[in-house]
This record gives sequence, C-alpha cells and structure tokens, in this order.
Amino acid sequence: MSPPEHLSLPGEIPPEDRLDRERLRYKLGNAIGNLADRTITFASLVMGGVMDECTNFKPLLGHAGGYTAFGIARMDKTAGALAPDRAEDGEMRPPFGRGEGEYNLQRPPSEYLDRFYYDCCTYDEDALRFLINKVGSDRVMLGTDYPAPMYLDDPVNWINGLDSLTDAEKQQILSGNASTLLGL
Repeated sequence: MSPPEHLSLPGEIPPEDRLDRERLRYKLGNAIGNLADRTITFASLVMGGVMDECTNFKPLLGHAGGYTAFGIARMDKTAGALAPDRAEDGEMRPPFGRGEGEYNLQRPPSEYLDRFYYDCCTYDEDALRFLINKVGSDRVMLGTDYPAPMYLDDPVNWINGLDSLTDAEKQQILSGNASTLLGL
C-alpha cells in the first residue's frame, strides 16, 4: 500500500493532548506538556517508520520541536544506534526493536532531524541557538504560538534582535525557509 497523498504535503502537526493532564496542573501543560508532546510526535513518526515510508512528508513541529533536539542522543541510544549496540562494521544491528513496541526505522533517529521543520518558539536566544546548531538554520521557521496564551508578541523583532544569529540565519527563519518549504 502506498502512503496517502496528503503525507507529501508540508504541515504543522497540532498537539494531541497525549499526556496525563492531571499531572500537569500548575500550568505545566503549557510549561512542559506541549514540549513533551512535540517530542513524542517526532519520535513516533521516526520510530514508527512513517518518515521512511512517506519520503516527501515535511512535518513542522511547533514549540521548536519540544525536547527533540535535547533528547536526540537518547533516542539514538534507545534505537540501538550508539555503542555498544553497533555491530563491528558500524552498522546498526537489526532488528532495532527490543521486544515490546519494535521500532521500524532505517537509520538512527538523529539522521531524521533534517526531515522536519521547527518553529522558533523557544522564548530564549540560547535555546534557539542550540536548536539551530542541532537541526540547521534551514529547518527553523518563524512561529508565534498564537492564539495560545504564551505566544511570541513580536517574533520578527525578536528574531532581528538576536545577536547570536547571522543575517543569513535571520532571513532563513523570517521567510526563506517557509518559501522553500512551500515551493514559492
């Protein structure tokens, strides 16, 4: 069966509210829950084989991809991509799975980072710089998180005011990457 046609289109994947909201009182749903959800989305699409099957799928993860960039090495380790789980020839040992919930991916999860786009909603210059260093400035796009209560009030001026970004990176984030993604 071939992948559905709509999976060849770019698109933002909305949060699914997969987390136990009772444990996320004190506004933790906004503070950390959305970030965890974005990370689960990345891992599910990669480890579930969707990104291998739907090679033209271009997902955009809000909330800067959540904890994905920070936790990617742990995902690699879980999938058997880091020592001592590598065979002597350096290839990943099949099967990737370890029993329950077998994985269905062809490469380490970190090698899928550049298949996704991420919005810039980190609210912090150092966090945005970290994201760019991990995924590349060509994968980060302007975002606001509007109409959520924690939206970036003036994202264009915020990006333009970040000293750690080059002019080229700012241009990519503000419009270049969206133009590329949408084929404009």
